[in-house]
Amino acid sequence: MVYCHSRHILYHLENIYRSLVLNINVAPAGLYGNARKEIRRMAELLGLDYSGALVRNRSTHLVLASTDLIFSEGNAKSQKIDRAREWGILIVAYAWLEDSVARGRILEVENYLVQVSL
Repeated sequence: MVYCHSRHILYHLENIYRSLVLNINVAPAGLYGNARKEIRRMAELLGLDYSGALVRNRSTHLVLASTDLIFSEGNAKSQKIDRAREWGILIVAYAWLEDSVARGRILEVENYLVQVSL
């Protein structure tokens, strides 16, 4: 039992260290109610900062609930997406957080980036 508890603590400390080094702050787009709470919970598990609002010079990743927020031509349906694109904030799929939690570490975003046209 002590081993499992220690391992759990090490897991969280490693993620907190990683998030401090990477300085990741996530904000949701297209998520409401319990879904927002779930994003916050996953971010906390990974040691990431969470902000309900997109904040210039603070937010680093905009997490999309669905790529349905993007028109078929690649244009955004959301002001948050427009701002993220304008401010150089990474726009990532929800699966990035889910998969990161499942693997127990912050995954690289390359496979989860959502392309939005200018």
